[in-house]
Amino acid sequence: MPEPPEKLRQGPLREQAWRGPLRSERTAALLGLGVAITFGICFVTGVLSHVAQNPPSWLTWPARPVGLYRVTQGLHVITGFAAIPLLLAKLWTVYPKLFEWPPLRSLAHAAGRLGLLILVGAGLFQLVTGVLNVARWYTPMPFFFTVAHYWTAWIIVGAILIHVGSKLSVIRRGLARGQQQPAVDPARGGLTRRGFLTTVAATSGVLALTTAGQTVPGLSRFAVLAQRDPGVGSQGLPVNKSAVSAGVEDSATDPTYRLVLEGPRPSELSLAQLRSMSGTTVSLPITCVEGWSASATWTGIRV
Repeated sequence: MPEPPEKLRQGPLREQAWRGPLRSERTAALLGLGVAITFGICFVTGVLSHVAQNPPSWLTWPARPVGLYRVTQGLHVITGFAAIPLLLAKLWTVYPKLFEWPPLRSLAHAAGRLGLLILVGAGLFQLVTGVLNVARWYTPMPFFFTVAHYWTAWIIVGAILIHVGSKLSVIRRGLARGQQQPAVDPARGGLTRRGFLTTVAATSGVLALTTAGQTVPGLSRFAVLAQRDPGVGSQGLPVNKSAVSAGVEDSATDPTYRLVLEGPRPSELSLAQLRSMSGTTVSLPITCVEGWSASATWTGIRV
């Protein structure tokens, strides 16, 4: 493919444009490692959440430890927020490569760029929709969040594996301890690579800290970004909706209410029968898929 006319070699198309330690292989590799770790944690904990809500016939979610889902879902949301600055910094570091010439060198190169486009698009989709779900703002999402979020996660994992496989030699070179690269461009000065990476890591840490308080009791005073205040509500339980606001107060107290238990020995219990049974009072945590959790005292019939 012929070189573009010199008059088009302006801005990002200039030869040697966007060069410097902040856009080096090492910077990109370190940020990519952070993105891979956070997205990996989100994927594993997200799959666990999906299995807990949609268990296959051969799997039963363990009853002990009682706080297991609290840990996995809290970790899912915390690492999701922490991944935001990591992904944005990674994209800022590598996006000048979009202006490389020629744009398509071969069929394999074209396939790699297409895969990268899928990876970037799916990654941004997951983070944006995840934040919208935590905020319970569903108007911009004309689809069922959990289904889209779950299947897009598998697309991301596949795209990451393909990307890592195609860039393995570059990643290994970037992560090599012996790689000699200037920490700052002597001609330009400014922020060093270490300073840039420290800033990104600190931003991720602040987002994680200010989100974790909605599920980690000891950090509740730092939870300025949490969508639920752990100290609000009866027993400090910030429920999303009361029975009145959900419109289920009448149906929940209707004498015709029936609890239907299906299985090898199906059973049906009326509200009067349930009230006649001896109840049990226990202290258990409740966890929402939005990331918040709290412990409270519950009284009811063991199923």
